[in-house]
Order: sequence, then structure tokens, then C-alpha cells
Amino acid sequence: MHYTRIWRLVVLSASLTVGSVCQTSLPGSDESGPPLIRNFTPKSYHASPQNWAVVQDRRGVVYVANTDCVLEYDGVSWRRIPIGNNLVTRSLAVDRAGRVFVGAQGDFGYLEPGSAGTTQYHSLTNQIPATSRKFSDVWSVIPTDGGVYFGTYQGIFLWLNPKESIRVWKPKGRFGRLMAAGTRLYVTTEGTGLHWLHGENLEPVPGGGELERGEVRNIMETPDGLMIATQKGLVTIENGTARRLDGGLKDALGGGAIYSAASLRSGMIAVATTLSGILFADGRGTLLRSIGQNNGLLGNSTTSLYEDREGGLWISSSAGIDRADLAMTRFASGEGLAGAAYGVVRNAGTVYAGTSQGLFALANRKGVPGFEPVRGIQDPLFATLPTANGLVAGGQRGLYQVAGQTAKLVPPITHVYDLAMSRGSTELLYAASRGG
Repeated sequence: MHYTRIWRLVVLSASLTVGSVCQTSLPGSDESGPPLIRNFTPKSYHASPQNWAVVQDRRGVVYVANTDCVLEYDGVSWRRIPIGNNLVTRSLAVDRAGRVFVGAQGDFGYLEPGSAGTTQYHSLTNQIPATSRKFSDVWSVIPTDGGVYFGTYQGIFLWLNPKESIRVWKPKGRFGRLMAAGTRLYVTTEGTGLHWLHGENLEPVPGGGELERGEVRNIMETPDGLMIATQKGLVTIENGTARRLDGGLKDALGGGAIYSAASLRSGMIAVATTLSGILFADGRGTLLRSIGQNNGLLGNSTTSLYEDREGGLWISSSAGIDRADLAMTRFASGEGLAGAAYGVVRNAGTVYAGTSQGLFALANRKGVPGFEPVRGIQDPLFATLPTANGLVAGGQRGLYQVAGQTAKLVPPITHVYDLAMSRGSTELLYAASRGG
């Protein structure tokens, strides 16, 4: 390849101040980094760090179950909605009509517009039979076509309308968490395993007898049966047979436990954990990726997941609230990229990023995509150009020929700011430098 200077100086006016490289791909691909994450700290929403659940109504307004109250977020500002006598809020759900239902400590109800135009809480406990009004936390709220179900350890409550008394199912011992998968409701009972609610009766789920009351955290429907998130991993029930999956989730928990899980529109399963942030698995339960405090979350002790209508994943935790944009991932210093990013290019199947500290190549680092420095370049790199003969890069010291993860300086040009191939010859390269 021959190199020649251009006679007229090309002035570049782009002001790239981005400190990271972003791309549109989902967690689990070979070229995706951590998702873009927006943090909401207790200082920003003026309530407890501990959050338990997130939902979004038909208008796009987001509600968060917080230890101090229900938080309402319109995309610009946060507002507190007190629940009863400052009750701890545990669960939220939105029905088809757009009404937001609330499960709290010893109480449940819904949100409605107040006389002053602000949102207020309306309790439903006065419709509960007097003998069943003593219960602890409402961990589940599930709207259905047949009414709204509220799940507690002491009973399952069904609200139909304002005129009827609330129906109650009592366990022989204690219930576990009430869950929905498809059109069915599921719950574990003490000593008898997993059941589903069939009319007025709780029927045993074939293959679910070994699941303990406090073990099951969520249930998701699959084409072949059920995928069950337990404290220590994922379990499938197919044709009446339960099978624990060993796809790397147990090791990734690091001594912690699964707190909740959600099936995403992409087909992935997102898992909220007590110590390891969020884990992503495929439909077979194989661990794909993880995100935690080291790459953007406010904390690693997470409690719930909610995928909003824009495709963002809301994460409630003991340190605040996060929203992860799964459609856009990023690479920064935590993924091996140093300096401000000036450009990204693909050559011969490898992604390269030129930064203020050199050239970096995207590689698979112990199963996790990340950037590694290209040997031979440590100066600011302003331009990269794929050619038929390989990658050419221009930087402060001059022009480089790149092969794989090694670069060789091509004298005598210095301070190369832009590169272009001749339209008339694949052997002719133009370089814009300080000298012309």
C-alpha cells in the first residue's frame, strides 16, 4: 500500500466528549456490554432507600412500592403518596382499566384521584370479613378478569366490586407467595408444595410437591410447562416432572438467593438477587450475563423487576431505584476501555474503538465481552479506516497499520486526524495531518 499527503488541510470540527462506546444489542450477545442504567437515589425521590415493586400505568406514569409510601414518577418529578398510617408498601399492580392496586403491611386497596387533583389511597379492608382482617404483608397483587387477588401468608383475598364482601382462602398452615402464570394463579402451602387455584379449590400441581412454601419466588409459563424461580435456582415442571436446572445461576448467586424473577419480551429471564444484582438467563436457564453495582446499579441487593412499555427494565433495590435500557449497552472503563472514545469501526470481524489513550479491540474476556488494548498504540487515536489490506489508524504519533491486536507505526507522517480511501484506486490512501 502507498501513502500520500493531501495538499489541502482538512479541518475536523466534531466535538466528541463521550467517555464510552454504546451499541444496540441485548445482554447475552457476544458483543454487548452492560446496559445503559439510570439511577434514582433516595435523595432524588425523598423516601426510603428500600423499594419493593414497580409498575407503570396506561399513561406511562411509574409507581414504586417504597417502605415509606408509594412513589409516583411522571418522567420529570417524583411525588409521595402516603398509604394508610404510613404503612410499608410491598406490592403493586395495574388492571386493564388502568387502576393501580396496592398491597401494604396489613392493608390493601387502590389509588384514585383526590379532591385536590392529587393521587390518594383508598383502602379495601372494610370489605374484608371481620374474622379475616388480621394479616401481615400483602406480597402479591394480581388483577384478573374475575377480580383482583391479594396474597398474604395468612390468606388469599379476592375483591370483585365495591358492593360485595371480599372472598378469603385460608391455609392449613401458611401460604407462600401468590403468583400468576398465564391464566392460572399458583401458591405454595406449608408441607404440601405447589398448588393452583381452580375455582374455589386449591389443586396440587403434578411435580410440585417437593417445592417448599418459602422457596418459590416466581412462576413463568413456557411452551412445555412451567419455569419456576426458587431461592437457589430455576426449576422446570414438564409433564408432571420437576427438574432443577444447572445453568450457572447457582454459582452466580455467590451465597445469596433469588428474590424475584421476570420473563422479558426478548425471551430472556431476568433474576433479581439478594447479593449479586441482576442475572440474565435464556429460556433453558443458562446464565448469559449479569449486572451489578460494579457496572451501574445502585446496589446488589435487588427485590423486583418490571419491563416498561418502552422496553426499559425497572429494578427496585435496598439502595434506590434503577432503570436499565436493555436495547442499548455500553462499554466504559469497567469493560477495559480507557479514555474518551473518538470512533468505532469493525474490521475483519473485530470491533475496534479509538480513544484518547489508544486503540482497543473487543474480545471475549472469560466469557464476558470487553475491550483490550492494541499493542503498539498508546497515543490519542483520531481516525480508523478498514481497507482491503487491513485496518489503518491515525493518531498523534502518526499512521498505523493494524493486524489483530498489534499495530505498527508507518513513518513519516505525524498527527493524523482523518483517513479516506481513493475512489479511483484501492491502493491509494489519503491522510489528513497537521502538515497538510
